Amino acid sequence: MTAPESPAAPIDQDKLSRAQKAMLALSNEVATQLAEDHGVCVRPLAMRRIDQSSGRVDVVPVPCGSTREDQCRPCAEKARRLRMVQCREGWHLEDEPIAKPADPTAAQKELMTVRADLHAAYTDARA
Repeated sequence: MTAPESPAAPIDQDKLSRAQKAMLALSNEVATQLAEDHGVCVRPLAMRRIDQSSGRVDVVPVPCGSTREDQCRPCAEKARRLRMVQCREGWHLEDEPIAKPADPTAAQKELMTVRADLHAAYTDARA
């Protein structure tokens, strides 16, 4: 019986049979497992980003944002944690809290009056 090879040792595929080669992990499976181990999206979307000043175009990987664990486990886990935080913070309330805007101040009212007077004078001057 031979001693098992260490996982870091390179595999000489010339000495393997067809059945042994079929049992090796595919590079796609290895990349997927490595991404899941590090908590990175397994199926990122390629988005183009254009720098307005230089015109340089870059392709940026954006996480897929899937909530289904069978599609992308890291994104689903991230979405699950986000939902937990939202529930803890009260995002699941039945009624939306109504945010009433503040009443206008005297300075704001004065500025609107001056603006209306200037606009009226402008339209008279154009006529």
